[in-house]
Amino acid sequence: MIYNSIFKDYDIRGIYPAEINEEFAYGLAKAFCAFLEEKKLSGPVIVGTDARISSPSLKEFFIKGVLEQGRDIIDIGMATSPLFYFSALKEKPAGGAMLTASHNPKEYNGFKLVLGDGGLLNGKIGLPEIKKLLEKEIFAGKNFGQVSSKDFSEEYLEFVVKPFKMTAGKRKNDILVVADAGNGSSGLLLKKFFEKIGVKHYPLFFEPDGNFPNHPPDPLKKESWKQIKKEIAARKADLGFIIDADGDRIIFLDEQGDVLRSDIVYALLLDKILESGDKVVFGVNSSKIIEDIAKNKGTKAERIRVGRGFIPEIMKKQDIKIMAEYSGHYYFKEFSYFDSSLLALSYVLGLFSDQEKPFSELLRPYQKYANSGELNFRIQDWDGLLEKLKEIYKDGEQRFIDGLSAEYPDWWFNIRPSKTEPLVRLVIEANSQEILEREKAKLLNILKVL
Repeated sequence: MIYNSIFKDYDIRGIYPAEINEEFAYGLAKAFCAFLEEKKLSGPVIVGTDARISSPSLKEFFIKGVLEQGRDIIDIGMATSPLFYFSALKEKPAGGAMLTASHNPKEYNGFKLVLGDGGLLNGKIGLPEIKKLLEKEIFAGKNFGQVSSKDFSEEYLEFVVKPFKMTAGKRKNDILVVADAGNGSSGLLLKKFFEKIGVKHYPLFFEPDGNFPNHPPDPLKKESWKQIKKEIAARKADLGFIIDADGDRIIFLDEQGDVLRSDIVYALLLDKILESGDKVVFGVNSSKIIEDIAKNKGTKAERIRVGRGFIPEIMKKQDIKIMAEYSGHYYFKEFSYFDSSLLALSYVLGLFSDQEKPFSELLRPYQKYANSGELNFRIQDWDGLLEKLKEIYKDGEQRFIDGLSAEYPDWWFNIRPSKTEPLVRLVIEANSQEILEREKAKLLNILKVL
């Protein structure tokens, strides 16, 4: 059944219209309402969309399905995923749906579903039940719901600028930032964000356009870096950043146009805002520098599985203040453990404005290990690859938190299947570039054979 291919670990995502279409959106709305009824959650459903071409039509049919079940709709219009989460936290509806395929190419679309208490449905909680309900016939309710529109963007912006206002230093009026919204749904928010903090910026692709004509919606793709690198150099900017299509991921670049790994930026944030004894978690694919910082702060860092469907729950249980993924998601306790690119940006700009150093120098202490970056491969037989690697690297300390991690005294690697794309992702880190190149060559040869 097609549902098996589009129900992911974190959300629902597929190609429009072959896998995600208006009929599916209508059926999903009814199944979601039935799920809310089973959970005895009363109240409206809040809905937002990203800038994708198919989003308005899908939203129309999703709203139709909700209204027929007798529930009201609160429509927040085009929004980023973080703004959608903020709106749901403020309004406290029965549940909500954000129509987006995040960083996937333009032909994709999908749904992120939340409950009114802020719980994000995932492959373990909620989505399996909704998938079963889709297969049942659900009749219309006795009453017909109504639609209202609300805009929470001003409240959200006041919330996300707080870290900057608390940490901003004397350089805040001298900084120039190249800001790339990637023709996603962040452009208008970014314009107002910079107006509120008073930092100079040069805008790139702030106009929403679901065709993503200037570069891919994924900020980790090399094709997405070309224009911003040129503008950073031409304008002698202090730093730059790219935000993905639905505004929940952010990738930073320094004044030299070098793309910065998110675990390195995470290290900066931890070092500057972590208090002694605060707990720390980090992804299986993130740098050991996180462990070093945690040790210096008198605590330990625990490796956890990658994925936004699971991180908020782990953070909440362990009372974690902040966590960042390699992919550019930054999660915050103050945001009910949701991720927000603008909140991350607010912290980074505030901390940077209080320093005399260039951005590259500020981050250099956290780049002590040689790192491969994330390498992606298409592998048909993941199970076969896993068994082979387990045998070859059996003399290392192996962990299976997420895929396979093998650690040695002077290097480690993690390889895992992507939860959002048909790929296998590999990260290697070593104490020196020489060791990294040696072990990388060995691993790549194994992958070529398979």
